[in-house]
Order: sequence, then structure tokens, then C-alpha cells
Amino acid sequence: MGKKLKLQTKEVIDEEENLKLINFKIMSLKEEFNRHTYNHIGNLYSILSEIVKLRKYSNQNYTPRSLEWEDDLKLTAMQIRYIFSYKYISTYAENKVRNGEITDAAICHFLAVSSLVRESQWQNRLVDKIIKEKIKVSEVSELTKEELKLFLLGKLKIRKDDKYFLSATKSLRSMLTRLESRKNLLRKSPYSINLINSIKNLNNFIEEMK
Repeated sequence: MGKKLKLQTKEVIDEEENLKLINFKIMSLKEEFNRHTYNHIGNLYSILSEIVKLRKYSNQNYTPRSLEWEDDLKLTAMQIRYIFSYKYISTYAENKVRNGEITDAAICHFLAVSSLVRESQWQNRLVDKIIKEKIKVSEVSELTKEELKLFLLGKLKIRKDDKYFLSATKSLRSMLTRLESRKNLLRKSPYSINLINSIKNLNNFIEEMK
């Protein structure tokens, strides 16, 4: 018997051609993305959103997080979160960006780390505080949600000396997170005794401060 021929209908051919066009468009968008810098997050957000939209044509489960697996984009999960936080920029903040008073990159930095300022009322207050140099973008992530809210309401003042302690607190939180994720390795580590002694010293310090 001869080989069974696979019939291709017009619909199948059209579908294949459409997929080729989509893949070509995605390739062009990736090249455009790699030419941009992180100075204008709005442009990066627009490009990546279009890629996600095109990918969904053949994969409905494709989300912004899936971009991490696009090898030629070389994006980390944090970078994706940072860029896609652009969608939370308020109209007020956009106007400030347009006027050159602040960059969208600066705004996305704090939008990516604080859910509070995704609400316009808090975001607008924070944008004003940053423009007036009452707080730095890097210091936003060092405040808890409640501390940030009090600061934006004018009920918490950040003194120059406090900035050291804010940074130390952030480092301790980060350290605890890393230790928790490596707890199984720590039990077998020869350095665990030194770590435990350091924690004891920190605890003694806390007792003295009470």
C-alpha cells in the first residue's frame, strides 16, 4: 500500500501561515525589547504585553510569568514583576513622569515591592514625597506596610539616623528569609554554631534595649 497522504485543508494552511506570522512578530518584538534600556519602563511593558498577547494565541495558559522561560529575553522573575508593575501607575504619576519630575523606572521600583502604593491615593502621596526628596526610592522597601502608611500620612518622620536602622532591619528580614529556605542545609553546616552564637548576641542586644 502506498503512503497515506495527509490532506491539508485551507483552514489548516491558513492556521500554519498565521502561526508563522505570529512567531515572526514575536521575534521582532524581542529584538526591539533587547534594544531598549530600563530608562523607559513604559516601552518595555508595551512590548512584553504584546508578546504575552501573541503567545496566548497558541497557549491560553501563557502569562507574564511565562516570559521567564523565553531564553532570548533573559528576564528574571523580579524583572518581570518590575516591568509589569507599570500597569499600576496612576494618572497623577503619569503626568509627573511626562513633566520630567520623576521617571517611570523610579515609580515601578516601589510599585514592585509595595502593594500599598498600587492604590492611587497612596501612590500619589509617595510620588510627591520622592519629588520633594523626603524619602529615597530605595528606602521605600525598608518600611513595613504600616510604617509606610504612617509616613505618607505625616505621622512618622524618618530622621537621618533612622536610615541606618531601616537598612539594618531590611537586611535582617532578608537574612531570615534566606535562612528559612536553607534550613535543611544549615543543620549539617559547620558554620551553624557561629550563626547561633551571632543570634544569641543579637538577642542579648535586644534585651539590653528593652
